[in-house]
Amino acid sequence: MKTNFSKKIELLLKELNLSQAKFARCLGITPQQVSIWLKGQGYPSVEKLLEIMAFSGKDANYFLCDDIKPTKVSLNNHIIGNNNHNIGNYNDTTIEELKSRISNIEKVVFRRKND
Repeated sequence: MKTNFSKKIELLLKELNLSQAKFARCLGITPQQVSIWLKGQGYPSVEKLLEIMAFSGKDANYFLCDDIKPTKVSLNNHIIGNNNHNIGNYNDTTIEELKSRISNIEKVVFRRKND
């Protein structure tokens, strides 16, 4: 079953005119992993999601939320997010702190879908 994430990856590939194989090479993964995401059968790790965000210039909300307009990720000023789910400045943030912040966003998304 297609998920919001799988639909967003599909849109991203079309927007960037990338094949699954080329996108996979850019991320250092196999095309099969991208296929799993596109089919809605799995999700990337937090680290890989951060790479996708940096690669695409889109924030976590774009990939994880279906009712929030995307905002751009600015790698120049290190801001990710929008006014609803800002995961903040990550210039000096550890991967563990980012995982925690993204986990909090996922909890909000889960609550919204179940409300």
